[in-house]
Amino acid sequence: MVNPIQFDRFILRPTLQAMAPEIQYSEAARRLLLGTAAHESGGFQFIDQVTAGGLQNDADGPAYGLFQMEAATHDDLWANFLQFRQGIAAKVRMFRAPEPDGVRQARSNLCYAVATARAQFYRARPPLPPADELPALAAYWKDHWNTAMGAGTAAQWLLHYPKGL
Repeated sequence: MVNPIQFDRFILRPTLQAMAPEIQYSEAARRLLLGTAAHESGGFQFIDQVTAGGLQNDADGPAYGLFQMEAATHDDLWANFLQFRQGIAAKVRMFRAPEPDGVRQARSNLCYAVATARAQFYRARPPLPPADELPALAAYWKDHWNTAMGAGTAAQWLLHYPKGL
């Protein structure tokens, strides 16, 4: 289990700050990603999606890392967004290790997971809500990460958001 305070201090903030100036750091983005990681990982518990079959020793997706990014989303991010934005791609790439391949790296490389998640939210393009409006950030997550088809709700996101951060 990851401590949310340490995740915020040692992984999330430094990664988001390092992505500037291509993607400017903001408290709204930090809180959006913090809440997304908290919710998607079941309170910072899971780095691989737990499917209907339960947690198995050989679990492998379909969603990866604290942000539970799916392989199709990761690959589309690279093929249809980052490929055409070399400055942002270079920032994301600087966090990527040689192995493992693709989105599977999100399980073991927290900085890469943050960078790809931030790029995916940046890709959405509507301005982020104000940092102090958590319900609006939860709605933004629902619209641009989980989508209308996803099972998650903004209310669940708010319940998982780490208090005091």
